[in-house]
Amino acid sequence: MSKPDLIVITEGQTETRALPELLATHLRDYGWEPVFTTFGTTRRQKGGALRFKTLLNDIKASAKQYAGCYISTFFDYHYSEQKT
Repeated sequence: MSKPDLIVITEGQTETRALPELLATHLRDYGWEPVFTTFGTTRRQKGGALRFKTLLNDIKASAKQYAGCYISTFFDYHYSEQKT
């Protein structure tokens, strides 16, 4: 595999499995080499409900690891009002 041009950060394994099937060929047709990955997860938490600080740290780490790449995200938006 060649060096990626685009890192797509997803919130869960479902998106990480589905997006390459839907987008990878199309992106490669335009000269992009994408990598799809799930960030901000732990062994107990498989995805979703990410804290912004965790996500930001993961994006910063990717920016260092893949210097010169574009980074994008693909997350579902869910709003839940917390009762105190």
